Amino acid sequence: MRFLYINAAAAVTFLIAMIHFSWAAPGRLPFIKGYACYYGQPKVDELSRFPLAIIETGQYTPAQIAQLKKAGTIVIGYLSVGEVLESPRSKPPPSPMPRNVPHPLALPPYYLDRDGDGTPDKNGGWGSLYVDARSPAWQKRVLEELAPRVLSLKGADGLFLDTLDTVDVYPETKPGMIDLVKKLRAKFPKAPIIANRGFTIVEAIAPSLDGVLFEAFSTRYNPETNRTALHPPSDLEWVDGVLAKIRAYPVQVLALDYADPQDPKVKAAAEARAKAAGLTYSISTGSLDKLPLEGGPGKP
Repeated sequence: MRFLYINAAAAVTFLIAMIHFSWAAPGRLPFIKGYACYYGQPKVDELSRFPLAIIETGQYTPAQIAQLKKAGTIVIGYLSVGEVLESPRSKPPPSPMPRNVPHPLALPPYYLDRDGDGTPDKNGGWGSLYVDARSPAWQKRVLEELAPRVLSLKGADGLFLDTLDTVDVYPETKPGMIDLVKKLRAKFPKAPIIANRGFTIVEAIAPSLDGVLFEAFSTRYNPETNRTALHPPSDLEWVDGVLAKIRAYPVQVLALDYADPQDPKVKAAAEARAKAAGLTYSISTGSLDKLPLEGGPGKP
């Protein structure tokens, strides 16, 4: 099986990763050996055993986040930069809409609407709405409202940028997403920033990042069926190629995989592959609303 073939090179790949990581800005994100990615209800005591926790800060009070930080856990707050789950407006506009008269509840300018039907384009798997990172209105909202809410209001140490892969669905938005990531780094120079995937723009955004989370490193999750499975061999070959590409940049790579608690074979295979690649890893359920099944070694 492919996840065993790099055992002999594990030490070498790990040292390469360490060398790459040593180029990153000092003091922003130390090398970590374990982490949790958890979006469920607050579990401060349980998360405190992990060196780093990626959480949905909206579910935590500033005091709870301060407690995590006091325990020595680096707190990274979730921030979606390519999709939103909110309703685009409180009620539909009148039908038919008067020509050339903007309605006060019309769509914000940052929603993507490829077919021009007045309805935001939707990610069918998750029910979220795609946004255009080129939009000045979206960039302003991220930079002046959403990111400060995570860092300043809630008190998280850094940002976890999700839904960067919107640029793969809408390639025309790549320049805007690259620009937004660079602006986040410029505005928050001391905050660790970890990107979720974003492989097609990693060359441009790597200097702004401290880490890249490789979601679905060995497994895939279907939100519609709530099932997990190992990637087929052809997909694993693609994964290995992408990993090699990322390791050319001064970022720490984290692996995130999914497994059903009732399917220990998938968990074991994902864990073996991440270890063989020398990656810090976490294995959880697909919805990420439960603590990791495996999150690497805890704090010393």
